[in-house]
Amino acid sequence: LRGFTVEETLQGTVVDTLQPGELSTLQDSIRGNYEKFQLSGCDVGEFFTVELRQHCKDGRSIVVESIGHMWRNPKTGKVEIHGSSRGITERKKVEEEQRESRREYAALLSRLPGMAYRCKNWPSSTVVFVSSGCEELTGLTPAEIIGTDKLYPQIVPSPYWKKFAANLFQALEEHKRYEGEYEIK
Repeated sequence: LRGFTVEETLQGTVVDTLQPGELSTLQDSIRGNYEKFQLSGCDVGEFFTVELRQHCKDGRSIVVESIGHMWRNPKTGKVEIHGSSRGITERKKVEEEQRESRREYAALLSRLPGMAYRCKNWPSSTVVFVSSGCEELTGLTPAEIIGTDKLYPQIVPSPYWKKFAANLFQALEEHKRYEGEYEIK
């Protein structure tokens, strides 16, 4: 994972592997989990996860997810931590790219005149996304619309909704794109 042999790893301590600032993250995790372990009165604690930046032999820095649990060694009576680690640098990179993509998407939608929205398919028509332009257009905030079926027929009058729905369902059956315009109340 980090390029060190088992022997090289055993010569150092966990602290030696950490990037600056990561020691306090590790200490906080151990402290919090130790308190839970002590309060539980059990000999084996719950699993916990901590993400840390660590040094590699070649000088790179990687993000590691360590999963472990505490247990009381029956022979010594001491509390030990048993666990494993895996590299998650690529996953963290993808997660950051997704966050950036969502920020860009949100910024783009916030500049659209009117509103963009997405609903679940019929019959519920529950709104799962609506852009911020909905408030100016409908008088309702995104929070008031998301998770509801308020768009149809409360905002779109019935004659328009029926025509829109018929055209939309036909486009879906034919696997075609659909655009529609309709009045709102």
